[in-house]
Amino acid sequence: MKRTTSFSTESSIREVRILTGNCLEVLPLLEPESIQCCVTSPPYWGLRDYDRASQVGAEESPEQYVENLVSIFREVRRVLCKEGEGTL
Repeated sequence: MKRTTSFSTESSIREVRILTGNCLEVLPLLEPESIQCCVTSPPYWGLRDYDRASQVGAEESPEQYVENLVSIFREVRRVLCKEGEGTL
């Protein structure tokens, strides 16, 4: 079975921006309801050290990790437009 994926080259979107970086630093800079899509893959708790201050996944406990993720996704919800989509 062959899978075929088609992508339209037409879009009503005037501007496409891909933002990368620490979500704790990037999200607060965005206006409310200013993005249409958020795709993210947060690190698992305690599995990897990126050797950065305040990195997600390096909290002292799983409870702190979950609290941080809740705060982050509240901020994602703030910046997503009403018809926006978030992918985890």
